[in-house]
Amino acid sequence: MVADFFVALAVSFSSVFTAELGDKTQLFAFLLGAYFGDRKILLILSVFLGMGAVTALGYAISVIFQRYIETKILQIVGGSIFILIGTLTFIKAIYDKVKQKEYCEITKEEEKTEKKILRLSRINNPILFVGALSLLFVLMELGDKSQIIILVLFFTHNWVGVFIGSMIAFLLLNGISILLASFIKKICENQPLLIAIIAALVSIGLGIWMIVG
Repeated sequence: MVADFFVALAVSFSSVFTAELGDKTQLFAFLLGAYFGDRKILLILSVFLGMGAVTALGYAISVIFQRYIETKILQIVGGSIFILIGTLTFIKAIYDKVKQKEYCEITKEEEKTEKKILRLSRINNPILFVGALSLLFVLMELGDKSQIIILVLFFTHNWVGVFIGSMIAFLLLNGISILLASFIKKICENQPLLIAIIAALVSIGLGIWMIVG
């Protein structure tokens, strides 16, 4: 049904968007945009391929689960996972604020990813560059909360809508990070707690909706 598609599209976009806002993958995309300003198209293509692979993997796993587990059980389990992710996100945000830690601190992430970026800078072939970078995005997202969210949404929503909504969120956030890095940096530095709280509330709300609705 068309309605199911648009519901899945809206839910997946909102949940992935808020989960990824200020996350390490978006921060990595920001750093790539700073280092490879002349390869913006290749960077965005890498995001598309890498995130597409992660999302497709989530769909494949969900198909396997759906064959052996009843839909109602998947709804309850999926909703519980959403609530858990949201609660942990909220707790971490408060803890970081109390400890005066920057939720989106650029300098620390630059230290962690500098070696990876330096290796990429040595790759001149555009095909190899895109392939290596896409693989990095896949490895960064494996087991991340965004992949778990996508996997859970595939259980109970239209898979086409979930796939497209997730990809739009990934491309929008990481594309903006690459093209408008300084703007994203300002958002993360000025409103880290607000971003985390919004992500937590969206996750908890979706979890409750999946369980009761």
